[in-house]
Amino acid sequence: MWYYKVQGEGGKKVFKEELNLIKVAEADAEQIRKDSKVEAKAMIKEANTNAQQLLEDAKAKAKEVVDKLSEEGKAEAQKQYEEAIEAAKAKCEELDANAKAKELDVVSKIVERVKASVN
Repeated sequence: MWYYKVQGEGGKKVFKEELNLIKVAEADAEQIRKDSKVEAKAMIKEANTNAQQLLEDAKAKAKEVVDKLSEEGKAEAQKQYEEAIEAAKAKCEELDANAKAKELDVVSKIVERVKASVN
């Protein structure tokens, strides 16, 4: 090779050293690529695990919220039901009292008509 001719035997040694350095650098680069792939896979696995845990936590929290709102809704519905029943009872009692108050007047009018028709 012309490089050897120019440099002589000393150049051959330098060239071999440089070649060895390049081989070592390439081997190091290949190892770095392999290590990076392994590390990336581990990071992805960890991220997926964390994402799964976050999803499970979110589902649990959502269930708690739904259960709480459901219980509050049931309690409110029961309260409104009881209020409606009480209002209906009060209206019935009012109507019954009005009917009883008018009952004597109605009976008196019926008796008067019966008497008038008999006479």
